[in-house]
Amino acid sequence: MMTVKQLLPATPRIWAVTPDTPLAEATALMAAQGLESLLVLDGGVLRGLLTAHDCATTPGHMSTLAPVQRLPVGAVMRRNLRPVRPEESLAACAQQMAAAQQHHLPVMEADRPLGIVSLEAVTAALVKRLAEQEFLVTQLENYITGRRA
Repeated sequence: MMTVKQLLPATPRIWAVTPDTPLAEATALMAAQGLESLLVLDGGVLRGLLTAHDCATTPGHMSTLAPVQRLPVGAVMRRNLRPVRPEESLAACAQQMAAAQQHHLPVMEADRPLGIVSLEAVTAALVKRLAEQEFLVTQLENYITGRRA
């Protein structure tokens, strides 16, 4: 069984902002680091998740008006997320993403953030696993029937 932990880097780097971080600062961080999402932590406690989609769909996000640039992350972040645990299966994670219509989920162990898992990473891992299983089934069928590949 493939788990969420297998998608995380051995030494994860936690990219996070606070709910009070200006949206302009958070989007600049995402752009500079090539990130699609950020954890929103307040004193180490998970408060939400900010995605590039959230930023792009915020009214006036491209505006140069100071009030929009200073809009806090807490005003647009996704709340009430159910984080996934590192030992959860990728299939369960994918089901949760589909049910919640989320493309990114925080990964938490107890109250400690470990990172973010994306639908893209989950899908790629599941497709790779499926291809490996299909190969093994074909090899077994060939062995049983005496066919040569």
